[in-house]
Amino acid sequence: MERIRKGKENMATIFALSYQMAKANFKVRNEGSYLGVIWYLLNPISYFVVLLFLGGSIYNNSIPYYPAYLLLGLIMFNFFLSVTGSSSLVISGNKNFIKSIKINPLTFIFANILTNIFSHAIEVILFIIVLLFLHINPIFVVFYPLIFLCLCLFTTGISLIFATIGVYVSDWQNVWKVLGSLLWFVTPVFYVIKKADSAIGHINYVNPFFHFLTIARNLIIYEKAPTLFSVCGIIAFGIVTFVVGLYIFNKKARSFAENI
Repeated sequence: MERIRKGKENMATIFALSYQMAKANFKVRNEGSYLGVIWYLLNPISYFVVLLFLGGSIYNNSIPYYPAYLLLGLIMFNFFLSVTGSSSLVISGNKNFIKSIKINPLTFIFANILTNIFSHAIEVILFIIVLLFLHINPIFVVFYPLIFLCLCLFTTGISLIFATIGVYVSDWQNVWKVLGSLLWFVTPVFYVIKKADSAIGHINYVNPFFHFLTIARNLIIYEKAPTLFSVCGIIAFGIVTFVVGLYIFNKKARSFAENI
């Protein structure tokens, strides 16, 4: 019982410090900036405008409320790719703190995720504005935090694994950029899979991000309740990936200082 209590206190300390670091990072990014938080919207907006212009004529008739469909896919994928991409250098980028101050490396992982959550919240506000513009009832956005929680667990698990790999493989971030680009085209972010039995359909059946995206779109945009199987699926994806990632990270954490 004493070990459990100390473990809870340690995690509370890690989360508290991560939150303070995330707030500081968020402020530093906006300090001296004329556009401030608008910078966080430029990436999804630019992709949104280009893809809407290129694919709008193709998908507007086949995908109801295509602008909302597209934007939700963009902001969710942007969060996932941003967190996992930056996680590769989180440990090596904070090597001075890890070596000298002996801060728990988990602190930097969680701080990175929280910083991206702050940015994502701004993107969600933009998405709600688009829903209102398209005359879509935004009431089902209240369920998004639950979907996003599962996505965060999944993303955190992947980030923990990538952070561990990044300590030993210096080029891992570049490798993930290539793999992330492939995942972008495989996942129906800006298009729809017409045939479930097609090659792309089979690939996405085992693509966790596809299921997070599908549930969010169906529930928020089209007001379709997800099946119990799909809900259990994203919960399982989130928890299992987080547990595996945390196990790998903690197992290697003691040797981080020696390898960075």
